[in-house]
Amino acid sequence: MARPSVSCSLTLLGPQDQIDAFKARCLRERDGAPAFDFGALVPLPPEIAAIDRDDLCAPLYAAAFAVVKRIQPDPKAWTTLSPATHDLMVRTARMLQGAGPDFSLDQIEKKLHEAGDRPGRDLLADGQLYLAALEKHGVLTALEWRDEHWGVPFNATDVELIEDRPGALSFSFETKSAPPTPIFTAIARAFPGLQGEAAAENADTWRYEATFKGDEVAGRCIELGEEALEP
Repeated sequence: MARPSVSCSLTLLGPQDQIDAFKARCLRERDGAPAFDFGALVPLPPEIAAIDRDDLCAPLYAAAFAVVKRIQPDPKAWTTLSPATHDLMVRTARMLQGAGPDFSLDQIEKKLHEAGDRPGRDLLADGQLYLAALEKHGVLTALEWRDEHWGVPFNATDVELIEDRPGALSFSFETKSAPPTPIFTAIARAFPGLQGEAAAENADTWRYEATFKGDEVAGRCIELGEEALEP
């Protein structure tokens, strides 16, 4: 299912040195256009950066590595996973174990191909990376980690500068599914000398509004249908 787009805006007011510091840290140029880098505020841990490719086959690779290294697939150890991913890993591990005690990597790749996937990379190397991410951070993909720590699955897109003058900076950007509320909190904590206003809207469904001053953020989500009923 496609994730809905969310239109966001951010306004920062305060000392110019703080605004300059924010711009230097968070606003980059990518392909000749401005880019708002969430990772500059909430960086990906090394284990997550190593798997930053949003691979739908991650559970297969991790399960394959676990089986080859004789790591017993213990469902209790994978309780942080979504039910669908948990089930896929357990079923994959059991399927691979069914190949026999002396199965080879070729047999594993054959089994994975029969399951609907043919790995194009080093299956064991990738599996080890995914399993390390799972053990340390409880997720199998960078997308899951970003959802949890950024509030959204991907970085900002379609960044457009609205205003840039002494003491004020304003720009708009797009995200997917939700407003990046952890990013707004990170801005408030990293740049306590700034005051800010943030907004996000998903078509005609809801609107999020937040203000921050110092290291505190106050936000609310408004159902637009409910707002229309207010006198």
